[in-house]
Amino acid sequence: MNYYDVIVVGGGFAGVSAAMQIARARRKVLIIDEAKPRNRFAIAAHGLYGLDGKTIPQLREIAQMQLANYPSLQWINAGAIDATKEDKNFTVKDSNGKTYQSKRLILATGVKDILPDIPGIAEKWGKTVLHCPYCHGYEVREKRLGIIATSEASLHQAMILPDWGDDIVLFTNNVIGKENKLISELRHKNIRIITTPIAELLGKGSNLDAIRLTDNSLVERDAVFAISQVKQASNLPYILGCPMEDGAFGAYIKTDNFKATPIQGLYAAGDAARSMHNATWAISDGVTAGIFTHQSLLKPQNRS
Repeated sequence: MNYYDVIVVGGGFAGVSAAMQIARARRKVLIIDEAKPRNRFAIAAHGLYGLDGKTIPQLREIAQMQLANYPSLQWINAGAIDATKEDKNFTVKDSNGKTYQSKRLILATGVKDILPDIPGIAEKWGKTVLHCPYCHGYEVREKRLGIIATSEASLHQAMILPDWGDDIVLFTNNVIGKENKLISELRHKNIRIITTPIAELLGKGSNLDAIRLTDNSLVERDAVFAISQVKQASNLPYILGCPMEDGAFGAYIKTDNFKATPIQGLYAAGDAARSMHNATWAISDGVTAGIFTHQSLLKPQNRS
């Protein structure tokens, strides 16, 4: 059995940020990561100070290179498939059948996007079908843009999108009714409203050329935004019995301001443990979880 002060499950923005704080405190920390981050479908990450425009593989390489400077940190490329808590210790089993034990556990396991059931959307996700103007809007500025309505939140997205272009179409797609009071406000912003449902997205591979409607008419677009619903990417929060909160886009792990869950010794950070999602928020959460996880180890009653 391999023993650590802290195990971090997930090597994305939140997990790496948490592990770095603990490693810098010279505590023994393990990252278990299966290399399936939520943003792996994106061309690059944006809005990150010092890392703007880096690809997802580049970010992973940078993280591993920098963490290698800390001798008390170990990184394992594997999935975490099971976890238990007995007394004050956690035991985690990875996809290679190995088990590890720690005094504290941080879940930075992320979420998975649930995409609208529209042909052509999956292969374009992260490239020309985008979820967040703040993350990717600048890269498609002044292009022919669209919003595929998935919920009432799509109306808010439509309200802010004119800052990235002036040729914008909202496809209500049977999600938002004509009588919605915000529709008239969108028209005042020169946003076209199309109520005919979408049949499919057209374009080779990840490229978007046009959207075909159910009446066979085509609306040429270069990129569209669609707000996805999400689900937990890992079963570990449920296996461990983490209480959940209902968010605007899906359930997330309940934590306090220090990223501690109601389960003693268990912390959670990043998209898995917050309602609003952004890489920078995930980094902030990871730092918070790492610092307060470390400080929890200093309490005399928790030393072993």
